[in-house]
Amino acid sequence: MKISGSKWISLFFFFASSSACDLGQGLVDVGGALGNPEAALLDAPGRRLTEGDFSQLTIDGSQQNGGYVLALHETENGSEAWCQPYLNGAGCSVSPAVDFSRVSSKVDIELPGIFAVQEDRNAQGRGKIRFLDFDCQDVLPALENSSLPRIEFPQTTPRGVFSLGEDQSLNFIDPKNRIIEKIATKVTLARVADDYLYTIEGEQVVVRDENFKEILRAGEQVEDITTTGGSALTLAFRDTNGLSVWSPAFEEPKLVMQAGCGLETISSNAISTYSDCDTKTATIITTGANLLNVRTRLFALELGEGVPELNQLTLPSSSSDSRLYYIGRQLAGATSGELIMSRLTKDDLNRAVEEYSEEEANQYRIPHLKAKSESLRKAVVSRRGLFFEDWEGSVGTLLEITTKEEQPKIERVVTGVRPDWALAPFHPQGILAHYDEQTDLFELVVLSLQGEKIE
Repeated sequence: MKISGSKWISLFFFFASSSACDLGQGLVDVGGALGNPEAALLDAPGRRLTEGDFSQLTIDGSQQNGGYVLALHETENGSEAWCQPYLNGAGCSVSPAVDFSRVSSKVDIELPGIFAVQEDRNAQGRGKIRFLDFDCQDVLPALENSSLPRIEFPQTTPRGVFSLGEDQSLNFIDPKNRIIEKIATKVTLARVADDYLYTIEGEQVVVRDENFKEILRAGEQVEDITTTGGSALTLAFRDTNGLSVWSPAFEEPKLVMQAGCGLETISSNAISTYSDCDTKTATIITTGANLLNVRTRLFALELGEGVPELNQLTLPSSSSDSRLYYIGRQLAGATSGELIMSRLTKDDLNRAVEEYSEEEANQYRIPHLKAKSESLRKAVVSRRGLFFEDWEGSVGTLLEITTKEEQPKIERVVTGVRPDWALAPFHPQGILAHYDEQTDLFELVVLSLQGEKIE
């Protein structure tokens, strides 16, 4: 099969019978607790609903109202939010509308149906938010200059969804009790992980539990936060003092690095940062359980210089391994760097923990180590978690790293791969490869452990 590199692939939306599906078998929508309305409510063949210029077709509904289809409909007078029963009955519409989102079905499909419609959009992407039932009647007060409610909370057993207002208020929409509760003000950033709410409020980081009880307020002029979902390193934030980490087991945050910049979550209980911004020296902060499967406290592992992107860093798939592969030693302005392997030994880790002095504890609060690194290949780039040689703008030769032996083996797997269209290596659906610049065509290649096969 040959596919043009300059054409978009059309997608067709269709409805299918879900008579064999139930909540447990359907697509999970909220924290693994509730099923998607499509799986629970569309237990019948579909019908022709309408025709026209529609976008963002979405399944919604409730046990009380049945299944519905939501969409944006372009008309001569502008766009409108369109709500149509899946089986029987006439639908309704509301205008103006630039976007919409599900509300009640994100929490519980047994609740009477509510969805949100955004009437307009300012430069920050916010606007007037209306809350409607499936007859397009307002059921809650509108929110001005706010974001569409999309994030459920708590994640394990959701009670509602959040909307952030342009006046820096964080509002919680409770579809069961049909109320809107203002949780906090002066909020510049809000994130949810598991059953905790993390915000930056008035230049401090604030952590609240599932009942919105405040359990931490810390930091001075906090500029960035990230969460990992782990119990040993739950939160990391950077403020005027440096980089600090926190977990519910700590009485207070631990200052782990005074300089640096950048902050990314790379795994549960693991973050990456630059310990030196000028040289782009990357450092990972994690636990021995993630690397080498050693039960030890948090530690910082400095990898090396010239790391172009923190989000390319990943931990080994096995906790007993400590080899990390990434692009490093990349000069400023260069498009490629060196494929680096960094590793840590159990002896080095145990020695660092044993020699961890009180003076170091007062300065850093966790042990700091330097990884042993070596260059495996030059002129390599990283895209979407894959490594490539012969990089030419948007295509390259895919590399495979085999790590069964002590010294990794690197092989050129397939040429002319476009990573933004590629799936993971060895995926049964294959990847687009063997790009021909003259014809602007790719071949769909199926990869296997025995090599490539062209379909």
